[in-house]
Amino acid sequence: MKRKYLLLLLVTVLLLGCTSSLEKKKVDIGLEEKDDIQLVENKSIPLEKTSDINDIVVNKQFIFLSDSQKKLVHLLNKDNYKIIKTLSAKSFNMDLFTPSGLFATDDMLYMLDNVHKQIIQYNLNDDTHKIIQLSKLDTIMLNTFMSITIVNKKIFLSLSANKNEANCIYEVEENGQLKKVVKGFIGYLNTVDNSLVATNAYYHKQDKEGTHITTGDSRVMLVNDKNQVTAYQLDSKVAPYKMYQLGNFMITSSLGTASIIKYDIKNNTSKVIYSMKHTGVEDAKIGMLAVDKDNTVYLIDNSNHKLMKLVYSDAKYLDEY
Repeated sequence: MKRKYLLLLLVTVLLLGCTSSLEKKKVDIGLEEKDDIQLVENKSIPLEKTSDINDIVVNKQFIFLSDSQKKLVHLLNKDNYKIIKTLSAKSFNMDLFTPSGLFATDDMLYMLDNVHKQIIQYNLNDDTHKIIQLSKLDTIMLNTFMSITIVNKKIFLSLSANKNEANCIYEVEENGQLKKVVKGFIGYLNTVDNSLVATNAYYHKQDKEGTHITTGDSRVMLVNDKNQVTAYQLDSKVAPYKMYQLGNFMITSSLGTASIIKYDIKNNTSKVIYSMKHTGVEDAKIGMLAVDKDNTVYLIDNSNHKLMKLVYSDAKYLDEY
């Protein structure tokens, strides 16, 4: 009899251990309406009015802009903000090229190409490139690769498709095969402290007229090296782009509120630190942002077609970061 109870106890302990390792934490983080403005415009660089910048990343030398409308990727000098190089389909011996998500190291630029469903790995030192051909998806399915990042030499990307089961975070294996890591995801990826940070901004809404992508399912997810997820629900008005670290905080630009929001994940609080309401734009369309190592924030203003450099309005705030 004792042996039977001991066996039951052992099984129970093992089951509890398995359950806890797969547990998903979900905490609501509300949006504090009172503006706590800390970022101000330091410099503004005009962009072409016909441009549609859908991603921005920076490294020690360059600012990279992905223009899906003109099907170009621009490399800007960080000192004078002048375009020093433009990458097009011809740069890679192709007829067509539609860039979307970008990821940059000091030596390499990774570009998602939605025409050929591939990753272009461009060497910034010698202008050579390699192609990572991604595995074929359902040809009937409309799909767009949205975002790319690299964590500990592993490439991750996100996909938006008209089939909900395909909306996932994928790990790209060496042969280009896509392995699902997080299911039910439409949004953006970034690397923070060698960890994958994902922001879910959209969800599919189906009605009699068909399938529509809309905002509302706003979450930030921290994914560890075992692909376990800790999820934080954001205010439904927020439609976040990439999440970046700024000192002890996380920040993102929000299409839904036309603002930059600072998140204190540890204490489950948030504050607006920059708002496009103050630009005089009636229909403000905020874009992607990028954060440099010196805490400089670069923001795309899609309403006025400009690249903005934002800095802190008061030196005392630097101590917080």
